[in-house]
Amino acid sequence: MRKALQAGALGYVIKSGATEELLTAIEEVWKGNVYISPGLGESVIWEARNPRAGSALSPFDLTDRQRHILQLVAEGRSSKEIAAISQISIKTVDFHRGRIMTKLGARSIAELTRFAIAEGLVDGGED
Repeated sequence: MRKALQAGALGYVIKSGATEELLTAIEEVWKGNVYISPGLGESVIWEARNPRAGSALSPFDLTDRQRHILQLVAEGRSSKEIAAISQISIKTVDFHRGRIMTKLGARSIAELTRFAIAEGLVDGGED
């Protein structure tokens, strides 16, 4: 997938995607937009088109919004809850989470949570 995006692909649908999703993807790409199957997120596109993004950055490179979303993710909040709390769309939450993961070099929510605890964004639960 990354190679396809680096080569200029504007869309990517996972094999298990429904036919309806494929039609949506085609329509979006036809309009000049980018389409990635839900769950893969825009961060994949950003990383594929910015190869140096793989290197981990300082936590201080996170925006205030990203730090807030990181805190909510580490608290175990769902994308829907984070969207409601932050007054943004679920898609925007997913985009921010992907960017945070890319910036911090994290590969999982567990790594994000460990990072948030280490930075004092959330309580580690050890009393």
